[in-house]
Amino acid sequence: MDIQALLLAKYAEQTGDGLMTIVGGGIANLKFASFPHVFRNLAIVAKMLLDVSEALEAHEFKVRILGPDGKIVVEPPDAFQTPVVDLPPPLEYLNIGLALTMTNVTFPVEGRYWVEMEFDGNVVRKTPLLVYTVEQAAALDAAMEKLK
Repeated sequence: MDIQALLLAKYAEQTGDGLMTIVGGGIANLKFASFPHVFRNLAIVAKMLLDVSEALEAHEFKVRILGPDGKIVVEPPDAFQTPVVDLPPPLEYLNIGLALTMTNVTFPVEGRYWVEMEFDGNVVRKTPLLVYTVEQAAALDAAMEKLK
C-alpha cells in the first residue's frame, strides 16, 4: 500500500472517473480571532494505491483529527472499506481516493493538531495542522518580514 497524498482543503469531491476536484488544497495552518472556533467546511483528501495482492482483500481505513492534547477532535463514525478487486493484466494497482468534507469542525484551543490516516488498524500517515490566533499570525508575519 502506498499513500500518495493526505491533505486538507476548503472543498473536495471525487468525480465518477476517479479524479478529484480540490479547491484550496494544502491547508497547513488556520488562524482565528478566538477559541473555541467552529470552522464551517474542512475537507480531508487522501489517495492511495493498492498492489495486485492487496486489492484481493478488503481493507479498512479511517481518518481523524487529533487536538494538541492528543484527543480526537473529529472522527467520522464509520470506517471506509476498500473494494475487493481481482485486477486484470496489465493493471498493477488499484487507485483509491477519498474526499471527505466535514462541517462545523470545532477547534477548542490554539496549537498543533494532527490529521491521521489509519489503515487496517495502524496509523500510516500523519500531517500537521497549526491553529493559532490572528495576533500570533501578525507577529509571525512581522518576524518573517525581518528575515527578508
